[in-house]
Amino acid sequence: MDEARSARAAFAAAQAALETDAGEAVTLLLAACRRTEAEIIEPRAEELRSRLPSVLLAGSDAEWEPALERAAPKWARNVEVELSGALADPLTRHADRLQEQLERFVESAGAAFGVDLPPPPDVRQDLRIPPIRIETVDEPGAVAMGVRQLRQHVRGPLGHRWRERDRQKRAEEDADRLAGRLRYAAIQAVDTAARTWARDIESGWRSLSESLGSAVTRAEQAVGSSAESAHLIEMSARIAAIREAMSEVPHPSEIGAANADNSLGSRVRIHR
Repeated sequence: MDEARSARAAFAAAQAALETDAGEAVTLLLAACRRTEAEIIEPRAEELRSRLPSVLLAGSDAEWEPALERAAPKWARNVEVELSGALADPLTRHADRLQEQLERFVESAGAAFGVDLPPPPDVRQDLRIPPIRIETVDEPGAVAMGVRQLRQHVRGPLGHRWRERDRQKRAEEDADRLAGRLRYAAIQAVDTAARTWARDIESGWRSLSESLGSAVTRAEQAVGSSAESAHLIEMSARIAAIREAMSEVPHPSEIGAANADNSLGSRVRIHR
């Protein structure tokens, strides 16, 4: 029975290696996604801070909040497109690494028991890059401090200067406040999307690993009590069970498919 114990130990080692490798791949994916904060989100937020005050000051007081309300969704949609494009490569690389790890695991599992197992399903075939969604709960115009009607009783050049100075200050404050909220929403959207992608893909490789592990356990339980034929029965049962389990393993892309519309199109809301 030493051969059987050695095969079981080799299989356990292959399972552990798959989990370690997959965990490292997820770490790389999350790191790549978080780099978009410095590469995309921060620069676009700074552009909004710099550009928006002049837009606000160019209009009347009545046009102040509508201008904010137009600026927010326009910024969000542009950044969403840029983020989705930037995250396509990291997600594709993650799927490539996972596919290599699955193939290596199946090969190692088959070698442990002397079985020629079929290759795992290709997780890259149905790979879709879901869009990033940036949303806010409150209306963008709600961030506006508004233009205070200060010193209206002061007439002449002095009153005009006070009035314009106050508008400039409010424009800068409102632009900074809106940019900060949109920046936070974008960071949260990327983080949620990355974790959702990683979790959905993880469910696929873990299902394969656990299915093969269950096959091995069932094979061990199926071993006859006859000491004379125990070894042959055990190995035969293991081979048959593993082959059967492999044929029943669902495609990783099918795991969590029912939640795909809600989970992959990540929507993040921010609150006042």
